[in-house]
Amino acid sequence: LFLSLVSLLSVISDVNHMQEETMEEMDEFRGLAQSMWKSLTKDSLFISNVRATRAAGYAGGGGGGGYGG
Repeated sequence: LFLSLVSLLSVISDVNHMQEETMEEMDEFRGLAQSMWKSLTKDSLFISNVRATRAAGYAGGGGGGGYGG
């Protein structure tokens, strides 16, 4: 009976340790995901701004592009 109790406490301790490790890894992953999202949205805003600028230039009759052929 005593050995069963000790084994149970050991299992509970292992589960708690695993939970703590998992939460730490989730926090690390969350930070990486947020950093990546900020990077992607920053690039997306830059590309949208470039496209809007080009579109405004085309609307003004500035031509643009084409192969001239």
